[in-house]
Amino acid sequence: MLTVVICTSCVKDQTTFRAPSHHYRYPLCIGRQLLNSCDSADFIIEFEVLLEDKPVLLPQIEEPRKAVLHSAHEAADDQIRKRMRDLAPSCPFDILHGVSAFGTRLSFYRYDVETRIIPSRVIPDPEREADIAPLSRWDCDILEDEGSHRFQDAIAAIKAKCEQLQGRI
Repeated sequence: MLTVVICTSCVKDQTTFRAPSHHYRYPLCIGRQLLNSCDSADFIIEFEVLLEDKPVLLPQIEEPRKAVLHSAHEAADDQIRKRMRDLAPSCPFDILHGVSAFGTRLSFYRYDVETRIIPSRVIPDPEREADIAPLSRWDCDILEDEGSHRFQDAIAAIKAKCEQLQGRI
């Protein structure tokens, strides 16, 4: 059985602080990430769900009132893609999952070692204005049945992989 702990104590290098016995008590940990964008009043909150210091899920939260701003979609999409690309080599599975949220609206991302990030990035047209991260990408609401089931299914799949991996360790 996995235990989830939200780690909120951070040291100066902005990583999760853990006591030496932490891994024996809590194999799955959620650690917040404080990136340079936090220096401004306008930033995206990111977390990492870790299994023994290896990322298995990247949740990202944006203010719901910004859901109408194209620039906020682009920033959120770009940021989660960069984090997934950086952390995918450390993921113990073939697929690293990510979830971007604007309030209760969710967009699901997957970084597959063979196909890279899904959904695919929209390439901007140099001649015309393009919405490279359309609002339609945040296509489900966690407060509705479909969105709740989709989120729970993703979490259940990740937990099953974690339990399977722990059974081999």
